[in-house]
Parts: sequence; C-alpha cells; structure tokens
Amino acid sequence: MQIIQREKAAHWYKWSSEFNIAESCHEVPRAKGDGFRRTTLADARKMNLLPSVTSILSVLNKPGLETWKQEQAILAALTLPRLPDEPLEVFAKRVTVDMDAQSEAARAKGIAIHDGVADLLRGQPLTSLPPELSTLLEPIQKWIETNLIACLRIEEIVACPKMGVAGRLDLFAELIGLGPAIVDFKTQTIKNGQPVFYDEWGLQLAAYRRLADGPDSDAALLSVIIDANTGAVFQQQWPVVLLGIFEKLLAIWQWQKGYIPNPEAELRRSEPALEREEA
Repeated sequence: MQIIQREKAAHWYKWSSEFNIAESCHEVPRAKGDGFRRTTLADARKMNLLPSVTSILSVLNKPGLETWKQEQAILAALTLPRLPDEPLEVFAKRVTVDMDAQSEAARAKGIAIHDGVADLLRGQPLTSLPPELSTLLEPIQKWIETNLIACLRIEEIVACPKMGVAGRLDLFAELIGLGPAIVDFKTQTIKNGQPVFYDEWGLQLAAYRRLADGPDSDAALLSVIIDANTGAVFQQQWPVVLLGIFEKLLAIWQWQKGYIPNPEAELRRSEPALEREEA
C-alpha cells in the first residue's frame, strides 16, 4: 500500500527564442479542457521545457530536510488520536495528511514572508500582510536599508537554453562592501540562535549567477535567512567556485531522466536513456 505519493512536483520553464526570455510552465491544460494539471516530464519532452535549478538540486541527498520531515511525521503520529476500530492503513493516511498540513502551513508563512521582502525591495507598502508578519519583517527592512545600494533584478526568471536550465532568482543587487551580488532569501525556524545554511543553497546561487549574469560573472553569492519566529536576519557568503559542481549535478539529472533540453536545437533524447539502461 502506498501511503505517501512518491512523485514530487517540479517546476518547468518554456524558452522563447523570439523574445530571448523564459516563462514559467508549471501547469498545462488538461486534455479534456477542464482546468490545469501539473506539468510532467512527459510534457517537458513534448514541449522542450527547461527544468528548474531546484529540480536539478533534487538529485542531492538533503539530510536536514529529511530529518525535518521525519520529525513532522513522528509528531503527527503522536498527537493525532486514532479513531476506534480505525484500520492502521487509514490512520497512517490521516497522519500523512496531518503532516502535510503542518508542512503546508510553514510553507505558506515562508511564501508570505518572501513576498513581503520582494515588496520591501521594490519600495512598496506591506498592505497585503497581516500586522504580525509586517512586524516580523522589520529586521530585514533594516538589513535592506543598511546593505542595499541598488536593485538590478528582483524576482526574475533567468534561463540559459544552451545550458538547459532555468529558475527564478530573488535578487541581483549592488551591496555595500560586496558590490554585485546574487542574493537568496530563506525562511527558517531558528533553534538556539543558530541558523543552518545548507550546502545546496550555495549551488543554487551559483547557478542563478550563471543564468543571470553570464559565465564570466564575479558577483558575490549571499544567502540571507529570516527567522520565522522573530524576524532576526542571518547571512552567509558562499565561495564562487560552485558552478562546476552544479553542472555535474545537471549532468546527473539529465542522465537519470534521459532528457537533455535544448530549445534552440534538435535533441538526441534517446542516448541518455540508453546509457542509463546499460549502466
């Protein structure tokens, strides 16, 4: 019996050679015309879509994330009462639903904070946020006022059809003391005042720098964490040599999927699949 759905949602982007830009294609119309559904790898093959940077990073093992998921599952199982005569498999599915609800609540808060940061960067009022979240963003507003010289790109889709990947970067800006910098904002529940900066964040930033500013970019890579409870701000700069590692992960992803997107040329889709089957 399958309790947890194994298929993970992925983000895809469609490249326009005419306008030299990419646009999100996370959903496609249903065949019967009744709304939309999530884009799949099969759709990507037909439409020659670019995978997201975060999809490429999914080939990495993420112990911190997996530990957090396990904690949520355990807490859900311990706190959710089992109904009288309820079959174990039914209870297990209810635990999964409850666990997903907790994860979704954390994700929704993170998205709201993230959107609020984007508004602050654009100089827009935080009228769409509840008062408690507006107060939570006061430290990051001070960070912006202290560090920001100029915003070059905010919440923008960046892509490289030759490289075969795309994504949405948070901020490309000129910062005091760093100069040009690719910045990514994360929300995290900080424990004991000690934030955790995950290695894949540096890889994500390295990919965004390549997509946003070209292969010769020397922009700094900066992760900024916002405490989901207090709003406290923490930051870490990453080394600039991480792009080569990301490119290796991209090759692994392409091999696993048997798919090498290239919107500006004919694809040889069968070769990676054959290599995988022979391995």
